[in-house]
Amino acid sequence: MARSAHQDLNKIIMAVSFASDNNSGVHPAIIGALSKANSGNAIGYGDDEITKLAEEKIKQLFGCDLDVYFVFTGTAANVYRWPLSAGLFIL
Repeated sequence: MARSAHQDLNKIIMAVSFASDNNSGVHPAIIGALSKANSGNAIGYGDDEITKLAEEKIKQLFGCDLDVYFVFTGTAANVYRWPLSAGLFIL
C-alpha cells in the first residue's frame, strides 16, 4: 500500500514537535540530580546553597554581575524576557 503525502507529513510533525516542553518526560540526568539534591533539609525560596551555587555559575558563564531569576517553564521565562528586552523593567 502506497503512503500518502499526508501520512508522511504527519510522521514528520510527530518527530519534530513544537509543543510545550511540559508534554515531555524529564531527562534521566535531571531526575538523578533532583534525587541527589533531595536529601537533608534546606532553607527554601532561593536561600539554599544549591541555588546560590547555580547563581554563581551563571554569573561566571556570562562574566558579569547580574540578577538571576529561576522560573518553572519556558513560557514563564518569556514573560520576563520580552518586556526586559524591550527596555521595560518590571522586576
